[in-house]
Amino acid sequence: MRKLIISVLTIFVFRGSYAHAQKAAIQETTDKINKLLGGKTIVSFKKEELIVEVYKNGKLFRRDRAYVAYLNADATEYLPDEWSVVLRCTRKVDDCVDRRLYVHKKRQQYSRLTILIKGNEGAKDELVVNFNKLIKLCQE
Repeated sequence: MRKLIISVLTIFVFRGSYAHAQKAAIQETTDKINKLLGGKTIVSFKKEELIVEVYKNGKLFRRDRAYVAYLNADATEYLPDEWSVVLRCTRKVDDCVDRRLYVHKKRQQYSRLTILIKGNEGAKDELVVNFNKLIKLCQE
């Protein structure tokens, strides 16, 4: 009985430290992405959702919310013809991204999350790697 109690306590301690380390890694990766994006686009992770906020002239222009469980990390890519990093949904879900445009007061569902990086193309490879890492960390 004593061994069982010690084993259970060890599991709880290990699991708690793993969750803390995972949160720290998510925050560190999010910080890297935000630094690479330069402030006009801000990425955050809250309650199983990846949130991307795009600002124009200092005002919130667009907010995309994507359920991380439905994003395909391996399909993250840079599209040169769109100057964008694209995060795609899995094939199971066609509309995992909820986009709200604040200027036009419009809300729609999409099968991908597009992050415009025109003028910052030098960071494209690093952004793809970090978004891939972020999605995988959040899906653990």
